[in-house]
Amino acid sequence: MEIIEILTSSTAGFIISAVIVLTQLAKSYIAERYIPLFGFFLGVLFTLIIFGFRVDVIIPAVLIAGSALGLYDVAKKSVLGK
Repeated sequence: MEIIEILTSSTAGFIISAVIVLTQLAKSYIAERYIPLFGFFLGVLFTLIIFGFRVDVIIPAVLIAGSALGLYDVAKKSVLGK
């Protein structure tokens, strides 16, 4: 499975939604300083579980986890130089 297929799939949106919800629920149990790390870990873990533990899934897993935390916008289609 190609990176672009993973990032544009509806499953990526599901993973992002699940990470956001679980991160919000964890705020009452986990110290505030560890919430971003917890959300990032969940995003990478969910992506690897759903799409398989392969090398070509690691970069999309990091991008999906970053998107769930607001660090990266998966939906943004940027062109260099514009």
